[in-house]
Amino acid sequence: MTHNDLRVRILVVDDDVEILQVLKRFLELDPRIEAVATAETGAEALRVLGKDDRFDVILSDERLPDIRGVQVLAHARHAHPGMVRILFSGYRDQEAAIKGINEARIHQYVEKPVELAELTNRIFDLVERRELDATVNGEIYLNARSMAKSIHRRRQGADPAGKVDT
Repeated sequence: MTHNDLRVRILVVDDDVEILQVLKRFLELDPRIEAVATAETGAEALRVLGKDDRFDVILSDERLPDIRGVQVLAHARHAHPGMVRILFSGYRDQEAAIKGINEARIHQYVEKPVELAELTNRIFDLVERRELDATVNGEIYLNARSMAKSIHRRRQGADPAGKVDT
């Protein structure tokens, strides 16, 4: 799968309205992005996630006025495990990064300011990785299921001594 095959939906969470608007406008210019929703608070982000489960990516600032971005991403992880989770912050906050990894299983920690083109590339790299993981896991499941059926058929054809009919 290539970047051109993907059409993603993104939720961006940041209490800085100017940053939120710039990110939204920039991301919407990319033809690979189907939709960009925004939220200015953690509570608003949780409401949006509760109404719409079709987001591929959530990008959240760490320092929100009501709750931490890590908490928003941890909720997203539990409610929508396949969603790519990115935490970003304008502060070098090692504790937030560690909590993000441990509690929210974030896929990426990004320090502000970040070049928008670089952020977009990171988003699509992560989405592609998620899609590849899903494909590989699906193939592993199908192979395991096929092997289990084959073993079951062989056992049905075996005599009590364990010899297989040919």
